[in-house]
Amino acid sequence: MKSRFILAMAAALLSASVFAQNQGGRSMDAAFDALDANKDTRIDKTEAQASVAVTQSFAAADANHDGAITREEFNASFTMRPPESPAAPLPPTNPPQ
Repeated sequence: MKSRFILAMAAALLSASVFAQNQGGRSMDAAFDALDANKDTRIDKTEAQASVAVTQSFAAADANHDGAITREEFNASFTMRPPESPAAPLPPTNPPQ
C-alpha cells in the first residue's frame, strides 16, 4: 500500500516535469520518450535523473532489477493522471454557541 502511494505521488511529479518539457505531450509514450535521451528504449539511472519522481521511484519501477526501466515497466509503475483533490474539511462536530 505504501509503495502504491509513493508511486502515485511520483507520477504526479513526473507528470508536471514531463508536461513542462513536452508542452502538449500528454501520453505515457511521450513521457517515456522524453526521458529516454539516448533512444535505446530503456531509461537508465542517468536518464532518470531528468525527473525527480522517476529517480526517487527507480528501484520500484525497475521490476526485474536490471538497472533500467523499460517502457512496459514505466507504464506499469507510473500514470499520467493528475493527483486526486483532497477532500474538503469536515465542519466542527460541536460548533461554538
